[in-house]
This record gives sequence, C-alpha cells and structure tokens, in this order.
Amino acid sequence: PVAFLALHRYPHLRRWCGPLGLLITVASIAASAFVSSVAGLIATQGVLYALGCGLLFSPISMYMDEWFVERKGMAYGVMWAGKSAVGVAMPFVFSALLQRFGLRATLLSWAVASAVLTSPTLVFLKPRVPLPRTYQARPLSFGFVRHAPFWMMQIGIIIQSLGYLMPSTYLASYASAIGLSSVTGPMLLALFSLASVPGAVIHGI
Repeated sequence: PVAFLALHRYPHLRRWCGPLGLLITVASIAASAFVSSVAGLIATQGVLYALGCGLLFSPISMYMDEWFVERKGMAYGVMWAGKSAVGVAMPFVFSALLQRFGLRATLLSWAVASAVLTSPTLVFLKPRVPLPRTYQARPLSFGFVRHAPFWMMQIGIIIQSLGYLMPSTYLASYASAIGLSSVTGPMLLALFSLASVPGAVIHGI
C-alpha cells in the first residue's frame, strides 16, 4: 500500500522501481546463502525479498491498468499462470541442485538466474501513455473504507491469503515426513503448480 500511494503521488519514480526492486530481490537471495539462523532468513528471504518483489510488482500492476481495459482480468490471469508454469519445473531443478551442490550454491545460482532472466523484461516495464512534463496527481479518496462491501471483500482476501501458500510450503516436507520417496515432494509441488496454470487463466477470465 505504501508503494502504491507513493507511486500514485510521484509517478516519475515508477521507472526506477523495477531495477531497484530486482536489485533488492537478487541481493536478498544471495545474502540468504550466507546466513545460518532463522532471524537471518526472516531478514533476507522475508523482509528484504518482500520489499524487492513489492517494488518490482507495484509498477507492473499500475501499468497493467493502462495496457488492459476490457480484458484486464484475463491479463492478470495469464501473468499468474506464467508464475505457476515456472513452478512446474523449479521443484525438480531445486531438488537436483540441493542434492548435488548444497544449499549455498543453490541459493546463489537462484540469485544469478533471477537477475539474468528478469533483467531483459525491464525494457517492457513502461506506461502505455508517457507522463506529461508537469503532472498533477488526482487527490486520493479513502471513502471506500466506510462501505461494508469493501470490508467483506478485504476480510475474505485476508483469510484466503493466510491459507493460500500453506499447501505448497509444506507439501514437500510432509511427503518426506510420512516416508515417501525424495522425488514425491517435487512431483506434488509440480502438480500443484500445473493445476494452477489453467486455474489462474480461467479465474482471471
């Protein structure tokens, strides 16, 4: 919310959010390879990673509103389906890297891959209509907080969000805990992501 408010008020900052967000994201992944405590993981893969991804995603979301009007929902669905499509292969890749090279090398390779694969897409992170030289932001209204439908939807989103990542977070460790083979965890995660590809598109439509 803070990023959206700031970028609404100062839209000329949007073009810097993508590179800065990617830099923080990659740095957080690389830094997490050298920590050995839960607090270090929370700081790197929790706080810093969330900050970087938030900065990267905020202008994307704003530009989606400009580029897509009639089929905005479908555009969002395709975007989230792309995330899930990557998730089909990554469990097997991570499992192989962890077994062969260990945790530190896996995290560092993830950081490098994130930088290499994401950097070229920043070229396309731009508004449909260029900002004028003098820009006057429209005043923000928080009148929606007085309406019950907003709070009904917000509470529903919060409850759904609390449970959304639980299955993918614990599937692999649960499969290991009940004695299934080492390939079962990545396979379950891959199937979970595979089902999310058409699910995200249909949900968006």
